[in-house]
Amino acid sequence: MSANEVAKVAASVFRVLDRNGDGLISIMELLKEVDDRRKPISLAVRRTCAERLRKDESRLVLGDFIQMFTEMDTDDDGCVSLEEFTDFVGGSTMMGVQQAGHNAHAS
Repeated sequence: MSANEVAKVAASVFRVLDRNGDGLISIMELLKEVDDRRKPISLAVRRTCAERLRKDESRLVLGDFIQMFTEMDTDDDGCVSLEEFTDFVGGSTMMGVQQAGHNAHAS
């Protein structure tokens, strides 16, 4: 996937996670999305968290998602910007989210 494609997919996924449309993802927005296991993006974020922490997906707990969020929030302002999210998604561990975003973008 090219950098341009990753950026487009990241923006698509970001819009889903940014539930209130303020241009930032809060920890609560991330947790609400992850809570609905029926959604492809939720499954991809869960898979990514498990891969990132090298933990079985079925054993993930709240603190694991908070840890992943903290890793995404590189400027420590308590929110994840599109730029931070895109940088994080660009890593190989976010391929599941990239695929979920591609599916959301295509539909």
